[in-house]
Amino acid sequence: MHVVQGKENNIKEVISYLPSTVFDPSFYEKSIPKIGYNSSKSAISPELLNDGTPVMKEMCSESKEKSKVFLVGSTGKAGRSIYALNLTDVDNPGSANIIGEYSHANDPQLGYTVHPAILAYDNLKHPIAIVGSGYNTDDSVSDQSYIYIFRLDNGSFKTPKKIMLPKTGKGLGAITMVDKNLDGIPEALYVGDVKGQIWRVNYIANTDSWEVAYNNQPYFQAVDENNKPQPVTGGVAVYNNYIYFGTGKMLSKQDFDKNAQTVYGIKEHGSAPIGTSLTANLLTQEYVVLAGKHTTTQTDAGTIYQVTNKPIDTNSNGWRLNLRDYYLSIDVPEIVKNRGAVKFTLFAPAPVDVGQECASGGKTSVLMLKLFNGGQLETASYDTNLDNALGSEDINGAELAVDSNSGFSTLITGPNGMLYVAVSDKNGNITTIAVGKTSPVVRRLSWRILN
Repeated sequence: MHVVQGKENNIKEVISYLPSTVFDPSFYEKSIPKIGYNSSKSAISPELLNDGTPVMKEMCSESKEKSKVFLVGSTGKAGRSIYALNLTDVDNPGSANIIGEYSHANDPQLGYTVHPAILAYDNLKHPIAIVGSGYNTDDSVSDQSYIYIFRLDNGSFKTPKKIMLPKTGKGLGAITMVDKNLDGIPEALYVGDVKGQIWRVNYIANTDSWEVAYNNQPYFQAVDENNKPQPVTGGVAVYNNYIYFGTGKMLSKQDFDKNAQTVYGIKEHGSAPIGTSLTANLLTQEYVVLAGKHTTTQTDAGTIYQVTNKPIDTNSNGWRLNLRDYYLSIDVPEIVKNRGAVKFTLFAPAPVDVGQECASGGKTSVLMLKLFNGGQLETASYDTNLDNALGSEDINGAELAVDSNSGFSTLITGPNGMLYVAVSDKNGNITTIAVGKTSPVVRRLSWRILN
């Protein structure tokens, strides 16, 4: 982990940190082969020594003293370790900057935490880090996973709170925090697992405690038409009592199969679990097919695919759309409020040859669907003629297949008030495509103390 500081041409490294798993003599024998990223126990690529995505945030304390800057990272798919640094003072780096490390040596139930931590506050405004146990927990432990709650300010990093989720297949996706009043204190956490189950964990603020909702049961389970679980490894988005997520998994070469995957918008009633994809009374949208072929239009931005727009019944528990051509969704959905839509990123992996499991390749699409019925928007979703505006000249459609093999995209706001979806192309260049206008944002531009 490298921490750099400065501006423009005056940037320098101020701290370097190596997690202990890098020096673990059993690392090469156990860590990489077990998750399936490399079948060889030799010739491990150096970039896999510390592969997690760090999160950094300036946080205040309950005493309203000087804010502190915390960084929480993990070794990702390279090992089973979580670490935290205090970066408030980097002028004289040393042991005081190290908050702690929590690894498989401390807890065999910690797996490969490939998803970023969430930095938040508890009920007393103590800074906390929320991390899932990841994938491939110890084989001797029963079929369960954990959510860890780490305090960052009191020396207790090695003794986190643990929230147990039963029968998860030993694999949790990315965690999503709900904080409706934006005070930094979670009201609930949502997470999917490799068995396709969607879990909710409530934070009880007045007792500083956590409980798994629905009597320790998942709210919903995603399965295909043959009742086979569809893994949820990306994050979920939560909006107006709906839970949005896609299915698919790319953690080993065994995941390069051709099982059907799906995107969902599930209504949360808050009373009891609603069952599976086959029993939960979901509206099913479909790709438009004529004469056995998808209805497509070639545009300057990419290939447009059409999706139905069936109305949803008031008794329905949500909607689903089965993806085409073995595409999957392993990214975090994003809400596009001004369009009343949710954006998914889809990815179709390239065929995998023996010995080429880590090679890049595949196809990427962006999918925009209505929030509450999963149908295609009535007006154009994308700036298909690339004139930096949305109008009647743009071809309407729900999915846009772009020239990219990344499998990821994100929404960004442009200086002209336009909202864009950004995706890297196969050459590593960033392509932006307008998808709508943004709302004015009320935020702090300056401040002063009034006595």
